[in-house]
Amino acid sequence: MLALIPILAFLSLLLAPLRFFPADWRLAFLRSATAWGVYMVVVTELLSLFHLVTVAGLALAWLLPCLATVGWLIWIAGVESPEGVYSNSNSTSTLTTPARS
Repeated sequence: MLALIPILAFLSLLLAPLRFFPADWRLAFLRSATAWGVYMVVVTELLSLFHLVTVAGLALAWLLPCLATVGWLIWIAGVESPEGVYSNSNSTSTLTTPARS
C-alpha cells in the first residue's frame, strides 16, 4: 500500500502541467517526470542526511507533493472561478435594486 504513494505523487504532479497544457500531454508527462525525479533525489539526500530513511519518513516525504499539488489546484480553481462565486471586496461594481413601478 505504501508503494502506491510515489505513484500518487507522480499522478498529482502530472495534474499540474495538464492544467496549463491540456493539449500537450507529452510535455506535461515529461515535466512531471522531471519534477518527480528531482524531488526523489532531493528527498533521499535530505532524509539520509538526518538518518530518516524510514517507512514513516518516506511516506511523509511522498505525501508532501500530493498534498501540495492538490491544494494548489484547488486554490487555482478558486482564483479562476466564475464571477460571483467568490466575492471580491475590491470590486468596482455596485449592487443596485430594481426600480419599483
